[in-house]
Amino acid sequence: MALDQSFVGRTYPPTEPYEVGREKIREFAEAVGDAHPAYTDAEAAKALGHPDVIAPPTFVFSVTFRAAGQVIADPQLGLDYSRVVHGDQKFAYSRPVRAGDRLSVTSSIEAIKSMAGNDILDIRGEVHDEAERARRDHLDQAGGPSGRGGVSIPMTAKIAYSDVEVGTELPAQSFPVDRATLVRYAGASGDFNPIHWNERFAKEVGLPDVIAHGMFTMAEAIRVVTDWTGDPGSVVEYGVRFTKPVVVPDDDKGALIEVSAKVAAKLDDNTVRVDLTATSAGQKVLGMSRAVVRLA
Repeated sequence: MALDQSFVGRTYPPTEPYEVGREKIREFAEAVGDAHPAYTDAEAAKALGHPDVIAPPTFVFSVTFRAAGQVIADPQLGLDYSRVVHGDQKFAYSRPVRAGDRLSVTSSIEAIKSMAGNDILDIRGEVHDEAERARRDHLDQAGGPSGRGGVSIPMTAKIAYSDVEVGTELPAQSFPVDRATLVRYAGASGDFNPIHWNERFAKEVGLPDVIAHGMFTMAEAIRVVTDWTGDPGSVVEYGVRFTKPVVVPDDDKGALIEVSAKVAAKLDDNTVRVDLTATSAGQKVLGMSRAVVRLA
């Protein structure tokens, strides 16, 4: 049954605050294999200008994913989550998520489209830290500054904007993934869709085998960028299109995600756009994969 077009524009109530803990950040970082000290060492994070440990750039999806449950579980919408495949994902950051944040998410349905016999559902999640929202509301009521959520944080990227040219290539990396990796990521992210762990179910819905979470692939790819800048908090925007799944066989090898990247444009405010290429088994698995990062 097709999704109900009348749901376009519907906004769901803000979620109860999700308190970001240090151990949850550690768990997520370990699940994606990222050992950057800013995720686990408060002093290392402070040396980069952050008040506490910060989360990897795609961590926030584990919060918005739970919030999107309001949409997914809405019986009137008619969505069968077990058959959902992630098509694309975009993030825009005012600052990185950090330990101690109390994040509330407001989800809205931006579009419902049909393509090649499939329904495409666009969900937008606005994420706010409750403490910052309260301070901002106080300033607004007192006649002070208002505007976007978030705060300005000094970045200490290792790479200077003046030293970078268009065409600069970032060091390429390869990331192994096996079935155990997918189980760890499912636990850390909260995404237990059976196509990521149940081979029988994956084949029943037309997939060749169990596939990696698209968000896992996205998390691996951005590591090439954050390792290059030296500060995961340097990411201002990040978006991808999931063009092919990463098939993960049940054997001793699993799969390999290979990622390369280069600077595609120099922008304002010491930012650059980095274009990424991610492949697995000789196939391109991410399309339109781009990140905007702020350099020193």
